[in-house]
Amino acid sequence: MTESSSPSPSPFISHPLLQPDKVLKRAYQVNLFASCAKSNCLVVIPTGLGKTIVALLLAIHQLKQPGTRFLFLAPTRPLVEQHLRTFLDLTVMDADQLYMMTGSIGPEKRGAIYTDPKVRGIFLTPQILQNDLIRGITTFKGVSLLIFDEAHRAVGNYAYTFLANKYFTGDPSRKILALTASPGKNREKITEVMQNLHLDMVEIRTESDPDVKPYVQDVEIEWIDVELPEEMKDVLDTLERLQKKLVEQLHQNELLDTVDMQKISRKSFLEAQTLLDRLIIQNQSPEKLSLLFYCKKLLANAIRISHMQELIEAQGINSLHEYLKKNSTKVAEGKGGVSLRELFSSTAMVHILEQTDALIQGNVDHPKVALLLTMLTQQFSVNANSRVLVFCHFRDTVNFMVDEVNKSPKILASRFVGQQSRGIQKGLTQKEQLQILQDFKEGTFNTLIATSVAEEGLDISECDMVVFYDVVPSEIRAIQRRGRTGRNSAGKVVIFKTLGTREEGYYWAERHRERQMQSVLQDLRKEMKQMEKNRRDGKSTTEKSNNLLQSLKKAEDNKKTPENQNPVNDGAVEDANEIHSENFSEILEPSELSEPSELFEPSKSPEKPETPEKSEKSEKSSIDAKINPPPSEDAIVFPFFDQPLGSSASPYILIDSRETASPLTRMLAEMDTHIKLQTLPIGDYIVSNRCGIERKSISDFHSSLKDGRLFDELMRLRKQFSRPILILEGDYHSIISINRSAVLGTLTSIVLKMEIYLIQTRDAQDSAEMIYALAKKEQKAQSRPFSIRFQKIPEQLDKQLEQIVAGIPGINIARAQDLLREFRTLRNLFNAPSEEIQRIHNIGQVIADKIVKYANLDYYFKDEKISNEETPKIL
Repeated sequence: MTESSSPSPSPFISHPLLQPDKVLKRAYQVNLFASCAKSNCLVVIPTGLGKTIVALLLAIHQLKQPGTRFLFLAPTRPLVEQHLRTFLDLTVMDADQLYMMTGSIGPEKRGAIYTDPKVRGIFLTPQILQNDLIRGITTFKGVSLLIFDEAHRAVGNYAYTFLANKYFTGDPSRKILALTASPGKNREKITEVMQNLHLDMVEIRTESDPDVKPYVQDVEIEWIDVELPEEMKDVLDTLERLQKKLVEQLHQNELLDTVDMQKISRKSFLEAQTLLDRLIIQNQSPEKLSLLFYCKKLLANAIRISHMQELIEAQGINSLHEYLKKNSTKVAEGKGGVSLRELFSSTAMVHILEQTDALIQGNVDHPKVALLLTMLTQQFSVNANSRVLVFCHFRDTVNFMVDEVNKSPKILASRFVGQQSRGIQKGLTQKEQLQILQDFKEGTFNTLIATSVAEEGLDISECDMVVFYDVVPSEIRAIQRRGRTGRNSAGKVVIFKTLGTREEGYYWAERHRERQMQSVLQDLRKEMKQMEKNRRDGKSTTEKSNNLLQSLKKAEDNKKTPENQNPVNDGAVEDANEIHSENFSEILEPSELSEPSELFEPSKSPEKPETPEKSEKSEKSSIDAKINPPPSEDAIVFPFFDQPLGSSASPYILIDSRETASPLTRMLAEMDTHIKLQTLPIGDYIVSNRCGIERKSISDFHSSLKDGRLFDELMRLRKQFSRPILILEGDYHSIISINRSAVLGTLTSIVLKMEIYLIQTRDAQDSAEMIYALAKKEQKAQSRPFSIRFQKIPEQLDKQLEQIVAGIPGINIARAQDLLREFRTLRNLFNAPSEEIQRIHNIGQVIADKIVKYANLDYYFKDEKISNEETPKIL
């Protein structure tokens, strides 16, 4: 008689919303999910171990609440698409239930998607959600889970902070999940992330944890030291001699603390630059200012030479040659500043240019180039189906290496860079990026040579080998780079390091920072265990959250690990960021862990109704036709809002959609305001028919003054609004590259000649409060919102010709049409004598003489009239 044996448990998680036999039951993922189902949680887990699966389990758990949905946020569109594909592949939900929101979808359709009861999950970037909230297209009503991927970005003015503040209500049925592989090396950073995202729990897993270790693939890490050839060392020596002269002069003027080149980093130069700018602002003495500006030229060139040194040390002769060529072209075209021209006219720099040209002609380059080619050839000889990802810091190196390695028939390489174009180098569109990744996955390419854009988030296929062409000092970037291999099978990481250069300093910096981060995480885990014990003893969630944040704020001095000394360059460690054990299974009962689907059962209690939004009383009244005239065919009309105004109502503000990148817009949205975003042809903020506002930060004011945009923008603002306002955000005294009297002359011209109100504010918060006050004051006496009419540029050529002629004072559209019917072309009209023009109906001698005058009037550009006009003199 044979005994019947019970069937072995399935290795997969079973749930009505999951595809059968698709999601493996990994203990650490189930444990993490169980914790996240109870708290707003930050999950820290190494790249490649399935953070998305934790989000998936929590999402389908939250969907048990009737009529709710989740929002999954990720920094980039390719990463958003990756998460959507994961959910579509692993769940039974289809494309009608899981939706990716993009900016190409119209606002009305997006609004319908947000409220569609069939849609259970929406995947999007934080910028899109932020803009839709500000526009009023959507709210968080019905959202039971908000997921933040790459949560370490939730610092400063990044949109994650704004969204978490809008979403968080304290309702325990609404969850927040934050995911990251690398939260940062110090407690302050982790504290800021947790506070900004309203988190009250941290769950941490490392590759050595018992519930993680079985799923970790072996990753071999190999450091390869290379040495510069003597010819390149000669160039480096020339640069160092030139740099030493600059450093000595800066030290003599008390801008640097030492002349020891080993103790000076780029951070030292940047700190000196900040100090120098402050001294320039404070000093009025012509003699002292002359010396300070001379030091500023020295400092600018010291930073340039530091960059050249890094290029030759870590990248190669070709990267240095490209940099020198770009700057030589600037000097030749007269585009470079005084400091650049002086540097490139120096004897030492002429010698460096000659040395570099000779090395290019002699095909001498960094040994990393040949080493990379050899390693790739060997890899594809062993496994022709391999996939290799190579990281380079600079685009010039990426472009050069793609050309070099593609000379081998076994290597099929493609460049992979970001979307921003730089000079003549075009970036990749998102569509192009996705196509390259697909080609890489399918084998059209077997090698990607990428900048840092490939470090974070993108759905890059499993790589057999990852190569660091240069050393990164950041522990976050190093972890993200390594995480591109060893996901589903064993992988290899190779890191090139140039001996005797700052790359050795970066090596020690990265090791120290990563160990420091691991130490901080281990301390947090211990504190989490103690806090869980406190929770069992009856402490509330609020107390738990407060204890956690207090523990995170403790000083780190007594917990820091000893720094590894850098034998090559002590300054490189502090400069690193400038270059561009236990588990918590005991929390849950064993039955809860073995049957996670119990947490997924439909909720037995109805969803709590949300507090209805306050509605405002509707008032019917008219606005004077002079203030709000009816739209015409040649105008762009913004109907704006249809709610009433009044002294007690929230003010309405029309904002240019391009201003959403500014924290000011988010600040206004968090105030008691009604906001509408539009692409405005004139102005940045509009608070009434007569009041339009142009906002300029000091840097934008400076650049728009130099390139000539400023007065054009302000002229159009003045023409459109009877109460035009320029908000200057920041201290204009900090503008030091333009003569102070010229800056003051510009500001007085704006006020006195253009009759534009000038308001100076300290920062974005100050600007937001000012705009709010202006809107409140302007709308106090109005009974209903306003419409804005902008004259639009006609598309038809004949209409454009009519507008050109009608631009002459005294000529309206009707007269312009009569003139053009007679003369047919602008040339004929402007060459005609006054007597001939007077034969046209309704054209007398005054207007005819004016046409002749304008046709023959000399135009003086601003620089040609500098003696007569208060025009800024650019240094």
